[in-house]
This record gives sequence, C-alpha cells and structure tokens, in this order.
Amino acid sequence: MTIYRYRIDIDDTLQFVSPEWVEFGRRNAAADLAPSAVLGRSLWEFITDYETRHLYRQLFAKVRTDGRPRMVPFRCDSPTCRRYMRLTVSRLDGGALELSSELLREEPRDPVALVAAETPRSDAFLRMCAWCKRVRVNHDWLEVEEAIAQLNLFAAPTLPQITHSLCSECHRRVIDELET
Repeated sequence: MTIYRYRIDIDDTLQFVSPEWVEFGRRNAAADLAPSAVLGRSLWEFITDYETRHLYRQLFAKVRTDGRPRMVPFRCDSPTCRRYMRLTVSRLDGGALELSSELLREEPRDPVALVAAETPRSDAFLRMCAWCKRVRVNHDWLEVEEAIAQLNLFAAPTLPQITHSLCSECHRRVIDELET
C-alpha cells in the first residue's frame, strides 16, 4: 500500500512532500509539482475552483478545531487508469495539517485523451468533479468514457477544456464526514 503525504502549516502553505508524493508526480508527467516548485507556496494556488476550495477549507477547519482525523474517498485518474484513493487529514502541532493519500486500488482503462494534459483544447469547457472524476452532462454526472460517447466528443476537431467542480454525491460524502 502506497501513501503519498504532504504537510501544510497553519496558513495552508506547503511545508513538506514525501518522496512517494514526488515520485508519483514524476511518473505522471507533473514536473511542475517538484518540491522546489511547490514548497513555500499556498495550497490554494493548486486548487482553483470555488466549491473544492470551500470543501477543503471546511475539512481543514474541522480537523484543526476538534483534532480528529477525517477520511474521504477520492479519485486521482490518469489517461490510462482509474485510481481509487482515500484522503486522511490529520492535525499536527501548531495547527499544521498532514494530508495522506492512500492508493486503494487501480483499474487500467483504454487511454482517454480527454484527461491527458497534452491534448489540444478548444474554447469550450466540461465540468469534472474534482473528487470522483465524473463529468457533468446535462444534469447527470457520468464516467469520462460515458460522457465522451454521449456528447459525441470523438467527432469534435478538438476536445474541450476541463474545469473542476463537485458533484452532489461527493459534496454530500464530505459533509457527512464533517458531521461525524
């Protein structure tokens, strides 16, 4: 079982990333997440959508207030696999927090260009849940492959950009964890 850890101080500034976290970034073409590029920076520079920021802030406040670690499931997919993970947020001295992401299982899949960073993009946007990686299509949240088929994205000359949000199911799951 692999665990990826990082720590933030009371001001939510990144203070530490584990060797496993660094290796995960390297293996997933995320050189921009090297320690020299992230340490000393605010975590909020890396979480851009309002809903996800708000939920993380609530999670952090709860852990800092009552000291109980909180665990929530999430996905961290790549173009060729689905990664099911669990995030644990734990309080450290001085209001710092440690965030540990545990890889629970991986499922290989055929490559999905929609989630590949190097894919050329149009000016259009698709909303993807930051936690479960499903895509919003009308009023439904679908797995990426289903969304591609339903939206007929293979026929498009370029794929849309991805913007992140939260589906109601993931939002409810995190709120439930906060209320325990």
